[in-house]
Amino acid sequence: MKRVPWLTVTTASLTLLLAGASLGGFAQYDRGAILRGEVWRLVTGHFSHWSVSQLGYDLFAFVVLGAICEQRDRVRSAMAVVTTAFAVSLFLLALCPDVALYRGLSAIDSALWMLAVFDLGEHRPRLAVVLASLFLAKVLIEWQRGALFVDGMTALPLVHLAGAAAGSIMAAWRLPLTRSRTSSPRQRYASSAHESMPSPATSSSIGSSAPPALT
Repeated sequence: MKRVPWLTVTTASLTLLLAGASLGGFAQYDRGAILRGEVWRLVTGHFSHWSVSQLGYDLFAFVVLGAICEQRDRVRSAMAVVTTAFAVSLFLLALCPDVALYRGLSAIDSALWMLAVFDLGEHRPRLAVVLASLFLAKVLIEWQRGALFVDGMTALPLVHLAGAAAGSIMAAWRLPLTRSRTSSPRQRYASSAHESMPSPATSSSIGSSAPPALT
């Protein structure tokens, strides 16, 4: 039975609740404000948007990709969102001083996109190749023509590549206790009991080493 992607749904709902403030600029990534101490913008900037249309496209991609990734591994999906938010914002702060303002989920969407590519690659490699090719085509078009689907915006394909890199790194990450976390206590007990049982060869050896019966 597939798990309900409640984390993705909850995050999307909070993004909608934040939309009023974020569209007004309160939550946006603002380089000057961050350097003055408003560090929450490192995270909230990704959940603020320039327009309703940008919010709609970004949120649609987030829900679809987030649901795919969360079905596979909820903890890793959450880590990808949080890690990408901080990593991309710090990337902008340190290496892109000309970017004064930034809004949008697209960097996080890019991370989830690549996370989905790697996850699907284990079972549906052809679909994974298609998704990876679509992402590459999207970035190339943005580099040449600007933002897709939303007019009047300046696309930052380098930021999308940074998000994709974060997602790829998270795709290689596995919880050290994945096996024990996914198996039930009864399954672990049965496995332990099975391993502790002597093999037929051992039982035969024990029997042959017993002293002969007296006649």
